[in-house]
Amino acid sequence: MTYFYKFANRSNFDSFFLVHKLLINGLSEQKVPVYSIEPTKNSSCDLSVKILLYFPKHLEIVKDFIVSQFDVKKHKVEQPDIGKSPFSSIDIVTKLRRKRQSLPEWSDLKGKTILFSINTILRETFCSLMDMTENDGIDGEKIAKLQDLLAEIEESFDQLPYKAQAEDLSYARDTVARDSTTKKIDTDKSSLSLEEIMQVLRAHPEITDRWLSIANENSLDIMTTPLEPYDHDELMMLLETLRDAGINSRKELESFLINHLKGWEGLYEIFEIARLRSLWVKDKLYLLELLNILIKTCILKTKRTER
Repeated sequence: MTYFYKFANRSNFDSFFLVHKLLINGLSEQKVPVYSIEPTKNSSCDLSVKILLYFPKHLEIVKDFIVSQFDVKKHKVEQPDIGKSPFSSIDIVTKLRRKRQSLPEWSDLKGKTILFSINTILRETFCSLMDMTENDGIDGEKIAKLQDLLAEIEESFDQLPYKAQAEDLSYARDTVARDSTTKKIDTDKSSLSLEEIMQVLRAHPEITDRWLSIANENSLDIMTTPLEPYDHDELMMLLETLRDAGINSRKELESFLINHLKGWEGLYEIFEIARLRSLWVKDKLYLLELLNILIKTCILKTKRTER
C-alpha cells in the first residue's frame, strides 16, 4: 500500500503506523476484511485515519472495536446535504485510554486526539464523485435513486461469503483436526522438564526482564518466585504449547526465546495480540503461565501470517 499523505514529522509517521498495526491486528481477529487504512488531513485533530471496508455489515464491528480500544471524545454519524454525499460515514474522535498512555511506544500520542472515519469503498467512491463534479443540475430525486441502487448493490454483496472467510473456515477445520490429534499426545513424556524450562529462563534474565517490564506496563503482576506449588494442569498446558511450537529440547526453547521473544518491538506486538485475543484472563500470573501465553500468541501470529 502506498501512502501519498505527507506527515508533518517523524513522530506523526510512527504514531500512524502504530495505530495501523493495532487496527490490522484487531480487525483480523474480528474476521473483518479491510480495503485500506490511510492517514488523512484534518485540522481539528492531531491524527486522522480513514478506514475503508468492503461490506457495510462490518461498519458497526469496526466502530465497536475502536470504541473498545480508545477513549471516545465524540462520536457521530455524518449526515451531509443530499446534494453532496448521500451515504453516511461514521466519525469517531478519540484519545488514548489511560492504560495505553503508560506504554512507551504510545507516548507520542499521549493527550492527542485521533479521528477515525469509517466507510465502505462504494460509498466513499460515490461521495468522491459527487464532491469532484459540478452536480447542481442533478435533482434530489435522481440522487435518491442512485443511493437506493448503490445500497441494493452493497446489500447483494453483503449476503455473499467473501473469499477470506472461506479460507478461514477451511483453515479452522484443519486446525481443529490438528488440535484433536495433538491432545492425544502424552505430554508427560515430554523431553523438557519443569526444572529445564526454569534453567533456560534463569540463563536469560535480559529476556525475562523485558517480559516483566512490558507486563508491568500492562498492569500484569508476574510471580517469579517461589514457583512451588505450581499447578500441574498449567504445566501440562505449557508442555502441550511447547509441542505445538515444535519445542522439545532445552536448546530449541532457548533458540525460540532468542528469535521470537527477545526484541522489544516484537514483544510489544505479541502482548497486544494476546490482549486482543483475551488471553490475559487474570492479572496475576506465574512466570511459566506468562511464557505459555507468549508462545501461544507467537503460534497464533505465525498461523495468521501463513494464511
